[in-house]
Amino acid sequence: MPISSAARVLIVAPHDIGAPATGAELRSYHLARQLSAFLDVTYLSFRRDPVGGRRQASFEGLGDAAVKVWTVPRPPMYQASQLAGGLFGRLPVTVLNYRSALLDETLESLLGEARFDFVHLESVHMAGYLDRIFSHANAPRAAVCDWHNVESELMSRYAGAPGPEGTPSAGNIIRRLYALQTAPKIRRVERSVLRRCQAHLAVSERDRKLLLALEPAANVHVASNGVDVAYYSEAELGAPSPRGHPPAESCGERFRVLYVGSMDYHANIDAVDVFARAAWPGIHEAAPKLVFTVAGRAPSQGLRKRLGRVPGVEVTGTVPDIRPYYREAAVVVVPLRVGGGTRIKILEAMAAGVPVVSTLVGAEGLLARPGDDFLPAETGEDFRDGVLRLWRDSRLARRLAESARELVRRQYDWSITGRALREVYTSLR
Repeated sequence: MPISSAARVLIVAPHDIGAPATGAELRSYHLARQLSAFLDVTYLSFRRDPVGGRRQASFEGLGDAAVKVWTVPRPPMYQASQLAGGLFGRLPVTVLNYRSALLDETLESLLGEARFDFVHLESVHMAGYLDRIFSHANAPRAAVCDWHNVESELMSRYAGAPGPEGTPSAGNIIRRLYALQTAPKIRRVERSVLRRCQAHLAVSERDRKLLLALEPAANVHVASNGVDVAYYSEAELGAPSPRGHPPAESCGERFRVLYVGSMDYHANIDAVDVFARAAWPGIHEAAPKLVFTVAGRAPSQGLRKRLGRVPGVEVTGTVPDIRPYYREAAVVVVPLRVGGGTRIKILEAMAAGVPVVSTLVGAEGLLARPGDDFLPAETGEDFRDGVLRLWRDSRLARRLAESARELVRRQYDWSITGRALREVYTSLR
């Protein structure tokens, strides 16, 4: 029996979707758009702007649908009280960071206005609101949690706890010890959420299995990260695909070695620091016309200063449109050593027809095949050799780019994720 288009869902999220820039924001934005094709969607979240109180807005969904958006200022994060609470209390700091009296009041108000059929949590960070949701007189008939990552695994990796790929530790011993103490608290919250919500969305089959290992009885489905394939098509990019890859002696239009990511996120900072130190000097010496471009919001002054001392490196900060950078990219690098979920940055590069060099952690959870859809690399030497190999071998660059582009067309367009969402919500009718 198809789900009624009059059915209502309230999405409760840690980030606004007015101008999505990060991978998490992009996922939330596209999931809201896909849900609006068959549900009446209200979206409640924090916004980056700390000024003012509750605000209402809307953005157009698919077809004639529109998503109603409510936002409140995001509270300061990692304050002394939150860190202390995470250390000595029951809840981890990753949940305490998102506790807000104003969001709680707004949630109470929205639940009181009319009954929502579903509540959809965007990440386990919002687990602190489940008591409010389930105890309300107008409690929804089902709650769905969207798992951008398995946060306990991510925290363990950050702390340097042993993992299947052998991951690095946090650079600061105090942060490492705090992360080691936090990981099991997150795991307890994850188990609770897995038991309390009626359905769960994982970004990959790998993450689905991790969640089922935590709670075997959980109802977990895969709703993959995706990419707007048409947005990154050759027509939208305004340039040919890597068939026109320049020879080694001439950069042509493609002169960037590109990294894309939010530069206020520790995993991205670690990745570009390591690449700039361990791989880039050899690349720059062999191909001085290439430029290592770090494109992403909120780079710190410290990062700008460190990378500014390295010849041939530029840090852009926020860019209004990433497509011109893909158009000028010879290679996209993903030297991530720690992370979770799946990387939208790789899917974007593949949709744009740019060959990728990535660690296995960077490409984790995707169906991309090492050697066929991207070049695998783990060390600085691997990245140096991989970038230079693609720069010099246009046939290899073209083969990888075309195979990867076909993969995202077949498996990772957001419309495919939308079909998976519809199946999950229909099963909860």
